[in-house]
Amino acid sequence: MIQGRKHVMGIMFMESMNKQIDCPKLTVLIENVQALEEDEYALARRQGLGASDSSILLGVNPYKDINKLIVEKRSRTITDEERSIKNKEAVRKGYDLEPLILQKFNTLSNKGMPSKPQSMYQITDAPYLTINFDGVIMENNLLIPTEAKFVTPYGDKYYNRKHALLRENGECKIHKCITMFPNITDRIKARAEAVGIPPYYYTQVQQQIYGLNAPHGYLVALHDKGWECVIYFIPRDEECISEIKIQGFKAWQQV
Repeated sequence: MIQGRKHVMGIMFMESMNKQIDCPKLTVLIENVQALEEDEYALARRQGLGASDSSILLGVNPYKDINKLIVEKRSRTITDEERSIKNKEAVRKGYDLEPLILQKFNTLSNKGMPSKPQSMYQITDAPYLTINFDGVIMENNLLIPTEAKFVTPYGDKYYNRKHALLRENGECKIHKCITMFPNITDRIKARAEAVGIPPYYYTQVQQQIYGLNAPHGYLVALHDKGWECVIYFIPRDEECISEIKIQGFKAWQQV
């Protein structure tokens, strides 16, 4: 029975992979990034500032600063450190579990199985910003990004499942956030805390929301602790999107 479920899930996921996004705000930068070799993919990411780079642009990434990002984007050499990332346990688990996470989103939300486009896209009116989507769904005739994450027991402390939209076990309630902070960095951190996710993933989904011209996005997380799927709702944040565009333009000028 378990093998049958895995087989059906795999078929559904593979059928959803070949769909392309038809959105006027997006242009295909590279078709079928899944077919690229490891070093080719790393160099392809240097053709723009990806959604995962947005947290660095806005100063809410605890692992890398803007100066290191600019040096990395300028370089045509792949470092051993970059190559080693894919071998980290959490990264390998996240890659292997992505089909399961997206399938769990489908089951828990009843919104349909997300499509996984194979292309790397650039945003038409901000071509220095690029996006690789984990998943995209159609909701009320609108394209909505669906980001998939595997959360390790260590990373669990950066989430608040009680603030989620839906979860497999336990109660949850969406919290509204009233921010009075004078700077954009603290406001973004407060808004991310309100929806229950780390700020570096909040900005990542905002860049995807911008690219799809969506009113909101979803982050679906499979928490290893308690083995629970949780769906977090991220409303569109115009201030955050505007800052991504501004800081992205400044950084790309230096690149």
